[in-house]
Amino acid sequence: MENLDQIAEKLNAIPWRTAAAINPEAEKLIQDHIAKMQLVLNHLAATGGLTTEAAYAKAQTAGSDDPGYDAFMHMLFRRVTFRNAVVREPLILTIASSYFWDKDRELNQLPNPWLPLLKLYELGYTSSFEENESTHSINLLIGFGSGIKSYRLA
Repeated sequence: MENLDQIAEKLNAIPWRTAAAINPEAEKLIQDHIAKMQLVLNHLAATGGLTTEAAYAKAQTAGSDDPGYDAFMHMLFRRVTFRNAVVREPLILTIASSYFWDKDRELNQLPNPWLPLLKLYELGYTSSFEENESTHSINLLIGFGSGIKSYRLA
């Protein structure tokens, strides 16, 4: 992993929500994330009996028991501005989970579903999510310059 200074610098250089619309490259990354996340959610439901919401929450905290995780989270909250991102906490969870996916003993054998979103951020997008507990569904929300587009994740 890069050092924390390099990661903070890289994240502070992201042009959050500057993309004018969801272009074909962004759409491909979004669909890649959805496909990989569905594998993770299905795995956690099959092996741990988790609901969709609980499985998604677990995926959002991948690697959180790693010794370097707390320092990484501190860096994200204190040194990354997320200028113009509008959302902050969902981005922080995604970024941390992406960087620590390989350190998660339960999830590291699955493809990292967060990597496509990191690439999407570099293109000027943001992501968030909304859960519906009554239908056990999750929608992925992709933010760009003039709006938000919702995708059914699970």
